[in-house]
Amino acid sequence: MPTTYIPENVKSCQHHLGYLLPPLLLGLQFINRPYVIKGPELYILLQAFCEVARNMTRLDDENSLTDEDYKIFCPLSKEQFRELFTYCDRVPREGGYRYVSKKDLLMFLCKIRQGLSDEFLCAMFQYSSRQDTSLAIATVRKSLTQRFVPANIGFDAIRRENYITIIEI
Repeated sequence: MPTTYIPENVKSCQHHLGYLLPPLLLGLQFINRPYVIKGPELYILLQAFCEVARNMTRLDDENSLTDEDYKIFCPLSKEQFRELFTYCDRVPREGGYRYVSKKDLLMFLCKIRQGLSDEFLCAMFQYSSRQDTSLAIATVRKSLTQRFVPANIGFDAIRRENYITIIEI
């Protein structure tokens, strides 16, 4: 049976190992000795890494998420999310424009619904830094403010006749 040795000077952290195999992760962090991972155990570890990689790329592909997945991240169905994305126009900036991706919008809605920190969202949605996460949030906010907010929120969003009808009911 093949054996894999992990030398004692190998460093590990939750960011690189993901949230897999907590006992193994705890052992690697607190015990300074080599570990021997035999064939079947190595196979399980590699399968778990593959599963995490597959799940992380799901956030970039809207078709891989179900309606239930969308409702976990944000209070919208998949169809409502797609409709909201049509309001995400490019945002002017010095020297060009910033564009909103579906991942940016999903992350923004997740932040609004869950109240998660930028650091947590950075790790969860695989942004390169907290600053990139904050920039994506600001870009989505500015984008929605340009067209979605005026069309759907405030006095300009509803005609006087519709407002009177709603009050009479």
